[in-house]
This record gives sequence, C-alpha cells and structure tokens, in this order.
Amino acid sequence: MVFVRAFFICAFLLMAAAPAFAFESDTTDESQIARLKATGEAFMPIAKDFNCTKLTWAHFADPQFRAAQLEYAPAGHDVKKWTRLQTTTVYALTGRADADTTIMNDLAQLLVSNYKRSAEVIDLQYFENGIGEPAFFIEYKIGVGDAREHNAGVFMRTSDKAAAFMQIQARKADLPRKDTQVLLGYLGMAPRTAKAADKAAEKKQLSPSVTLPRRKPAVSQ
Repeated sequence: MVFVRAFFICAFLLMAAAPAFAFESDTTDESQIARLKATGEAFMPIAKDFNCTKLTWAHFADPQFRAAQLEYAPAGHDVKKWTRLQTTTVYALTGRADADTTIMNDLAQLLVSNYKRSAEVIDLQYFENGIGEPAFFIEYKIGVGDAREHNAGVFMRTSDKAAAFMQIQARKADLPRKDTQVLLGYLGMAPRTAKAADKAAEKKQLSPSVTLPRRKPAVSQ
C-alpha cells in the first residue's frame, strides 16, 4: 500500500499547482511558490500519517531548486513552540537508473555522515532496492535542554524523478513507538505488534539489507 502511495506522489508532482496552502517561505517568486504548493500537497499524505495536517513552511534548500524542504505541524499547533513536526526534504532525480543510483548513494552518505557527526544515533538500518539504490531508516536524538529532539526518518525513492528524506520530530517527549513503525512500514519492514518490534530489536542484524519492491526508472539509451 505504501508503494502505491509513492506512485500517486509521482502523479501529484506532475500536476500544476495544487490548491493554495497558507505556508511561510523565504521566497516571493510566484513560480517557485506554485511548485512548492504542488509538492506540499503531494507529500501531505505522509504528513497525515503522523497527524501533521498543516503545511507551515516550504522553501527550496539549494540555488538550483533541486531540493524542496517541507514542514508540517498538527492543526492548531504553535509552530514557533513546536513539540511535534513532520519534515520532508524532496530531492529531484533524473529518471535514469544509472545517474539516479549515484545521486541517491551520495545523498544517503551525506545524510548519514551528518547525523553520525552531530547527533546521538539510536538506530540505523540500511536497505537496498532491486536496482541497487539505497534506502535507510535512522532514529536519533539531537540538541540540548528544551531544544532536545527525538527524531526518526527514512530516505527512499518516492517516484520516478524524486527521492525524499521523511522525518517525524518530537520535543519535550520521546517519539511514540508507532511513529517508527509507520516509517519502517514505508520500507515494508514495520513489525505488526509492539512485542514483535521488541523481538526484532533484540535480533537486529549488523548489516541488514533487503530487496525492496520499487518501480524501476527508465534507463537512458
């Protein structure tokens, strides 16, 4: 079911600007705002999985507009004093398997190395799809005092021309176990019960790797 959702995300991204969201951004360019609105709606189903139904912030994280960052909060939540936030960073791909594998490997290595350097990594599981593209699940804590966060996220291909790093973030409390189960579910690995999750944690492999069912992108001729 999750992979069906990824297919519809692809379809959404190809659509024109979706109905307006009242979100903040650091850009006033109408074409960029339109792209951010469309991308924000495309990934709204992910945010809703974590009860974060309001897009509060969206911007392009690089000058070439290849990475869009989206932040969602629960309805009625004061985002300036957030305790729960769903963040998705969407990375543009080419649609060519050879180039995309290199791009995704570079992104995965960069993300993991950044968190290993700056955060307390609690859990890190690597995966690989049928054409050698990487995916991973990470759980970590970062920050101090009231800004201390307990976060978890997954990096994976979400459509023919996009990959994403999708996170749920919590302050002043630990993440509920169900949040990490939802994330692992995107990779087809969610335990069915809390008891099964505990058992899986006890038997965690040193270098886990599974074959994930992915839609194969077109290979350039």
